[in-house]
Amino acid sequence: MPLYHLDQYWYELPPQQIAHYPVGVREHARLMVIDRASGAIRHERIEALPDYFSADDALIVNTSKVRKARFLGQRKSGGRIECLLIENLGNCTWRVFLKMHARTKLGMQFTLGACEAEVIAVEDRTACIRLNKDPDGGLLPLPPYMKRDASHLDDERYQTVYANQEGSIAAPTAGLHLSQAMLETLRQRGVQLHEVALHVGRGTFQSVTTNDIRDHTMHHEFYEVGCAQDLLGAHQTKRITCVGTTSVRVLESAWQGDSFASGLQTTDLFMYPGKSFMVTDRLLTNFHIPSSTLLMLVSAFGGYELMKDAYKEAVRLGYRFLSYGDGMLIV
Repeated sequence: MPLYHLDQYWYELPPQQIAHYPVGVREHARLMVIDRASGAIRHERIEALPDYFSADDALIVNTSKVRKARFLGQRKSGGRIECLLIENLGNCTWRVFLKMHARTKLGMQFTLGACEAEVIAVEDRTACIRLNKDPDGGLLPLPPYMKRDASHLDDERYQTVYANQEGSIAAPTAGLHLSQAMLETLRQRGVQLHEVALHVGRGTFQSVTTNDIRDHTMHHEFYEVGCAQDLLGAHQTKRITCVGTTSVRVLESAWQGDSFASGLQTTDLFMYPGKSFMVTDRLLTNFHIPSSTLLMLVSAFGGYELMKDAYKEAVRLGYRFLSYGDGMLIV
């Protein structure tokens, strides 16, 4: 049966298995290891991850850093407003998500801390605003399902330890499992570490609303491959393990058949069953929200039926899901 129907990517996620906080130590999260060739499923901890790597491996990480892009403010006409800055359009103009007890209207004015803002365009699910100066004093934008504001704990734990390029509105969460000590262990085993960047925007988390998933359109997100020549060498000689779906989308978008595109690029790549992966050999990821493009990518890479079984197993065994949840290594 063709795997293009949206309802084929729905599963029952018990609310108590959604992780609202990280585990105490990054490496103490659980790890499900899935062998695509045999269909075998193993249960480990993240601390066992180096056992699945050798000197013949390259690890691809997304170095994008989460911006403090969530602002709370007041409408000039009265009432609170919440604003998520999702794309800088230049000249103090931003594409945003607005949340309030009123409809978004052209010309609406509000304050965000010390900034004055005005809606200059209303788009599908977003708006464009103009600020009187660069915004400051925002909060980390935790996913809405956590139902809480960010704390000092999140300032550290909702960033990867290698994050160095600010630009995302959500963390590339598979990388949250990796500590500096683990990265050093991997280096000592001869694993090559390669950095790319994809700035997570609305494309990654835009809900799929079309019954036929092939009709879904991803919004463009910015990405960059730092040293394309080194990455090409790794592709030719190493086994490529991507940390997170964002790293997968960078590599598969940048691959040009015989080289990788370098410099700042944009991608709207949407991977679902039937799509081919040209570069990625293995994937470290988290457990994703039902009916999401992330789950569809994982189903394309790991195999639909195998991923369906793995998710059932994860629910049955009480794995923790979503951004602060447990990990999955697909080999």
